[in-house]
Amino acid sequence: MQKFELFVSSWRGLSLSFASRCSARLLATALLALALNACNAGDTAKLRVATETVKRPLRTEARDPLPPRPQIRPAPAAPPTAAAVGGIVSPNSYKPLMADARTFGVLDVRLHPIEGIPTGVSQLVTFGIPFPRGSITVAGLSKLRVLDSKGVEIPAFVEQLTPWRHINTAALDGTSVRVARIQIRYTFTTATYPNAETVRIDWGYSNRTQSLASLENPRNGWQPVTTGSFVAGDGVSEPRVYAVLPSSTLSMGMLKLGPMRPFSPGIAATRDDPATMDATEHYPEYTEQMYGAKNFFYAHINEDDLRVTTANQIPYKAAEGEPWLYDRVSTFYSLYFRSGFFKALRESVRASEYYRVNLYPQGTVPDVAVGAFKLKNPSPGAYIGANGAMYSYPEGLAYTHWMTGDDLSKDGAKLAAKAQQDANDEPDRWSAATSYTERHMGIKLMGLVVAYELFGDVPYKTGATLTYRERVVTLTENLIWHQNGAGGALPANRVDGGLWKFGGQEGNGPSGSLLVSFWQTPFVVDPMVRAYLLTDNVAIAQFIRRTGNALKFAGKAYTPAQRTYRTDVPETLRLVDYVTLIDGSTYAADGVGPEHTLSVAGAVAWAYYFSKLTGQQDGTLKQAADELYRTYDYENNEWIRPTAPASGLTAYRNNPPRRYNWNYKTSGSLSWCLSDVRWVQI
Repeated sequence: MQKFELFVSSWRGLSLSFASRCSARLLATALLALALNACNAGDTAKLRVATETVKRPLRTEARDPLPPRPQIRPAPAAPPTAAAVGGIVSPNSYKPLMADARTFGVLDVRLHPIEGIPTGVSQLVTFGIPFPRGSITVAGLSKLRVLDSKGVEIPAFVEQLTPWRHINTAALDGTSVRVARIQIRYTFTTATYPNAETVRIDWGYSNRTQSLASLENPRNGWQPVTTGSFVAGDGVSEPRVYAVLPSSTLSMGMLKLGPMRPFSPGIAATRDDPATMDATEHYPEYTEQMYGAKNFFYAHINEDDLRVTTANQIPYKAAEGEPWLYDRVSTFYSLYFRSGFFKALRESVRASEYYRVNLYPQGTVPDVAVGAFKLKNPSPGAYIGANGAMYSYPEGLAYTHWMTGDDLSKDGAKLAAKAQQDANDEPDRWSAATSYTERHMGIKLMGLVVAYELFGDVPYKTGATLTYRERVVTLTENLIWHQNGAGGALPANRVDGGLWKFGGQEGNGPSGSLLVSFWQTPFVVDPMVRAYLLTDNVAIAQFIRRTGNALKFAGKAYTPAQRTYRTDVPETLRLVDYVTLIDGSTYAADGVGPEHTLSVAGAVAWAYYFSKLTGQQDGTLKQAADELYRTYDYENNEWIRPTAPASGLTAYRNNPPRRYNWNYKTSGSLSWCLSDVRWVQI
C-alpha cells in the first residue's frame, strides 16, 4: 500500500494523510482543497509520497518499545573488490539533495532575550536567514521585509552575507543569496528571559518601505558571558538577543550542506529524566538518536545534574583540548539545526566564541601556527603538524557568522582554514612514504570546503597563489585517485571503496600491512557530500557510494555467542572494526566494538543515498546502516546511569568527551538518507 500525506506549510499547519486505495477523484479533491487553503501569503503545499510499507516516524514522543527486528545476516565472506566501479548519475534523483528554490515565502523567527534584558528598551538584533539556491538575488533583497506581531513593518538593514557558490557551473556561482544578514532594532513588550517574541520575515511580495541606512557593528548588540561554566577571563561574548529559526528551515541543508530530518515535535528542549530514558530500550525508528544528541549535550556543557562534582564535569578548558576533537562547535550546531532549540543555539555560539579566542591570531610567530588551537598547541613555536591541525575547524565559526551576522567569527574561520593548509602537513595525495590517516585528510578537506563557501575562489592567505577552489578540486581528485587504486599502487583484489594505506603510516595494526581504520571514514564522507553539492561531480557521487561497499565490512555481524558485548541481547549485532585488513577481515589484536556504530551508520546511509542517486541502488547498504544503528540503539542506554549523580557522576556519560562529537557530528543526515520519503511541489 502507498501512503500519501499532504503537508501544508502555513500558519494553520494543516495536514491530511490517507491510503492509496482511495479513489483518484477523492485524492484530487483533497489535494485541491488543501492546496487552495494554503494559497494565502507565503503558504506552500507539498505532497509527500512514501512507498515503504513500514511504519513512518512518529511525530510524538512514543514510549512503546519496538518489536524485535529480524536477525541480522552475517556479512558475506567474499567482499566485492575494486573491479565493481562506475555508473551514471541518474537524471532523476529519487530525492534531491538541494531544496527547491523559494522565490517568495514567509518565515517566523523567535527573538529570545537573555537574562537581564528588560522590556521597553530598544535592542540591536542581527541575524542571518538562509535561502535555498536560486530563491533570491541581491537585487531581490529589496523585497525582504521584517514584520512585527501585528503585521507592521520594522525598519531593517538587509544585505547578502554569503552567496551560493558552485565550482563547475558559472550560472550557479554567486548568482543567488545563500544567507542574508538582517539587522533591526527591537523593543520587547512583554517577553523577558526565558520567553520570546516573534517577528515575521517575508520575501518576494512587496518592496521594503522601512530600511535602516547602514549596518551597525553587530557586536554592539553583544555582551560578555559570565554564566554557565564561563567566567570573565574566558573572553566569551554573546548576543543580548538570539534569533531562533524553525528546525524545518534549519534542517533543509542550506547551512550544513546535506539535509537532515528535524526532531519529532514531542521531544522537549529540556534534559529528559535519565531513569525514564534508561527504562526504554528502544524508541521508534531513529528517535533514539534525537534523544541521545540532546541529553548527552547537557552533560557536554556541564549541566547534567547539580550534584555532579567539578572533577567529573567535561574539562573543555583543560590542556590538550580533547573535548574539542572532532569539532565540538559544529556538533552543537547539528543539534540546533535539527531541533530549533534556543538552548542549543546559545551554547553553540558560546562554544564558538571560546574556540575562536583560543585560535592563534594573525601575526603569530611562526606563521604556520596561525589558526592552530591553543589548548592543543600551547606553544606556537612547537611542531603542529596534522595531529595539531586536527583541532582547527572553520565549520562551526561559519555557522556562527551565518546565524548571528558576526564578522569576527568569519575572521576566525579564515584562521582555522589557513591551519588546514599550512600546518596540516599530511600530503594531499597518498603515498607509502609518509604518514596518512583518513581523519586528517577529511578534516583538511572540510576546512577548505567551508572556506571556499565563505570566501570563494580567492587565495587562502595574502601572497599565496593557491585558492580555496583549487584546493577543494585537488583534494577531492586525490581522494578519488586513492580510492581508484592510487595509480596501480594498491592491489586489484582489495575490498573496493577504502582508502587503503600501511599500518605504519597510521600507527595502528601491522606496520607493513595494508589496512583501514574505517571509524575514521565518516570524517571523509562528510566533506565529500559537501563538495558534491558545490560541484555536482559524478566522480564524487561514486566515491561516496563506494565507501559504503567497504564500510559494510568494517561493521561485521556477530551472534550473541560470538561477542563479549551485550551477550544478553538475543539479536545478532554489528560491531565496528578498529582496524580492517585489505581482504575485509578484522585485525584481531585491536578488536571490534560498538563505540563508532552511529557514525559509521551515518556514512553508510550516505552511501545508500548516493547508490540511488547514481542509479545503482544497493539495498544491502540500507540494511547495514539500519543494523549498525540498532547496535547504537542498544549502546546508547549503556551510557545512561540514572543513579550516578548521587555519587557526583553524570547520568549521561561522555567518556571520552570527544565521544559526543564523533557520535553526532557526521550522523545528523542518517534518518533523511534512509527514508524513501520525497517532497513534490504542487
